[in-house]
Amino acid sequence: MKRTSANMMKARQTKAGRSLLDWKQKHLAHAAGLSIGTIRKIELGYISPRDKTMAQIKMAFERNGLELIEPGGVRYRTDTIITYLGSDGVVDFFDDMLQTTKKRNEEILTISRAESLFGFDSDADAESVEKLAAIKARAAIKCLLTEDSASPLMVTHSECRSLSKNYVDPGQCFIYGDKYAVFETVPTPKIIVIQSVSIAQSMRQQFHSIWDKATSFQAAAKPMKARSRR
Repeated sequence: MKRTSANMMKARQTKAGRSLLDWKQKHLAHAAGLSIGTIRKIELGYISPRDKTMAQIKMAFERNGLELIEPGGVRYRTDTIITYLGSDGVVDFFDDMLQTTKKRNEEILTISRAESLFGFDSDADAESVEKLAAIKARAAIKCLLTEDSASPLMVTHSECRSLSKNYVDPGQCFIYGDKYAVFETVPTPKIIVIQSVSIAQSMRQQFHSIWDKATSFQAAAKPMKARSRR
């Protein structure tokens, strides 16, 4: 097989990205949804990967804090904003959270006052819960709920504490890795993810400050009405 300069340039980018993340070929293959054989051929310069294949590799690197730069370089990303739209965007967002958790193995923090997981449609919630369960298997999830919340999804998948709804904005937010995500539901479901080490650290500190003052979710449950005496 003939090695071209273009092939070798992509090979160097791929290997450099793996080196920065301390990944083996199997790690990149898994993150990009490709076979190890494909990664090996790209890095040997034996094939010119299709645009779709390079896009998958590019996304795998971007999800883990890197970016490919022309003509053939790779570097750590600076602060970035990513937007996910609609139900498909919710699924993509959880894929990103799952990939980030695999690499960092850190706790995930969330604040919510929505009755459903995101205030989105039930189908989006159902798929999200499946991915949430996979994330829970490898990371601790802490959730601050409003004292009048009845959301069974977050209670099941998180360690929960409660606080007054006066201290919680409508919607929901997540803090994971070096990312801070904010959810909007009107007029179109939207998740805005800010990738910034400084912002994530600041929001994480604020979360723990509130967490320490919050009460257990069970203690915040509404008391049952007394039965009337006959």
